[in-house]
Amino acid sequence: MAKDGRQLRNLFSDYSAFYNDASIIPQQSDEQETLFFAALVATQKSKVIDIGCAEGKLAIELSKRHHQVTAADISEAFLQETRRNAEKSGVSVRTVLFDAEQEIGPLSGELFDTIFLMDVVEHFRNPVAALSNIRELLSDDGQLIIHTPNCVSLGRIQHYFLNQKKARLNYFDPSVLDDLHFQLYDQRSLEKTLNFVGLSVIKMVPTKFTSLGVGKIAKILVSLPRAIATIFPFLADTLLFVCEKCDPINIAQQIKYWQEHNIKP
Repeated sequence: MAKDGRQLRNLFSDYSAFYNDASIIPQQSDEQETLFFAALVATQKSKVIDIGCAEGKLAIELSKRHHQVTAADISEAFLQETRRNAEKSGVSVRTVLFDAEQEIGPLSGELFDTIFLMDVVEHFRNPVAALSNIRELLSDDGQLIIHTPNCVSLGRIQHYFLNQKKARLNYFDPSVLDDLHFQLYDQRSLEKTLNFVGLSVIKMVPTKFTSLGVGKIAKILVSLPRAIATIFPFLADTLLFVCEKCDPINIAQQIKYWQEHNIKP
């Protein structure tokens, strides 16, 4: 409640409504990135789901490559746009209204060979619940492909070193807030979270490294950002993991270990 008694709307309480409103803003504007992500599915005619599909550009590209594609999102407005874009492209994409944090509901009983979670995990209010539900949708030999901003990219570290007086920002100012991210991850924190719910990282795919002026040089040397990310993947702009199902971390065993070794976590 506000001080004057008004009922306040916030991103947590009006989650799907705000994402419906945000559907007017393009989310998948990098065509080369879309092609790069789509190429990560090596098997032909896989059963694929793109969770948090936005306007559906990745889902459409996957359908063009002859995969059986489901596009899922919490926003009906985004799903409508996905259907329009798929029709324009002449491909078939099934759309499903889906809140991964609540339950698998409309997808109950289905299994997918590949699940894409591209720039979505940072938006979740309850990432552990969402990832647990998503794991249920993954076939035993399937792969989860997850992409998210890297909170310890060299660019972010550089910003804090060079902008000490402006390290804190006024996020109430609309000109400052440039995303709806609840939380960010580095390599360790994301991998740990995945392990807690029973997902194991089998591959870390290099993305891009645009800090220290590399982004400007890339106008001439196009392959440079990805080449540097190959050498320093933990400092790249974003994290891209390929994961498979496994047993979750054995918490009972962990607690027993702490007790036996007199360790305080």
